Amino acid sequence: MLIGATAMGVELAPRIAAKVRTGLSAHCIDLRLDREGRLLQVVPGWGGGVVATITCPDHRPQMATVMPGIMKIIAPLEREGEIKEVAFELPDGDLGPEVVEIKRGEPEKLPLEKAEVVIAGGWGIGNREDWRMIEDLATALGGAVGATRPPVDEGWAEEGQMIGQSGKTVRPNLYIAIGISGLMHHVVGMDRSKHVISINKDPHADIFEVSDVMAVEDFRKIVPLLIKEIRSRLEG
Repeated sequence: MLIGATAMGVELAPRIAAKVRTGLSAHCIDLRLDREGRLLQVVPGWGGGVVATITCPDHRPQMATVMPGIMKIIAPLEREGEIKEVAFELPDGDLGPEVVEIKRGEPEKLPLEKAEVVIAGGWGIGNREDWRMIEDLATALGGAVGATRPPVDEGWAEEGQMIGQSGKTVRPNLYIAIGISGLMHHVVGMDRSKHVISINKDPHADIFEVSDVMAVEDFRKIVPLLIKEIRSRLEG
């Protein structure tokens, strides 16, 4: 049983697993079947330092949740399955979550999932004042702002801007990673971007492994020059 790791899915999946007394692997980045029909559930762990393959050999159904957009759409196979419609009734109170409060985001912000250009910052940005450079560069390029978890926890970025295993999955034409180390739980949310440019003063940063262009330098020396040059070209 596969369930999307959406706001509703992460609430529903563990409840079903507990009811039927089976296992559940959450936020899988890959799924495969072995020769015995066991579902191989690939999940990053320990902050992205380990990638584990999990199986559930003794209980059924086999269950996993997957982030929307994490896997490519494959061509349909030439086979047909049997569709069974199961009738059931639920009390009105069980049909959905109770809405306690609605918070509206800023409409002018470009949705990450639709952006052709994403500028993402990590813990290496250091403070809220320097985070504004990320926002300014995104504005200059007409792109969206993304983040790893630390900037969200610090309040520099919003929860909806987080990219990775616990956030959103993006596939822009251009992804610029600034001050991002490149742990697995972030990379799984952006590694299918068409072009990746990374700026990090650590020459051994893991993000360089998935980058097309790498700049080993303090972003404070590069980003202001980029913004100035882009604005100059747009005005000229």
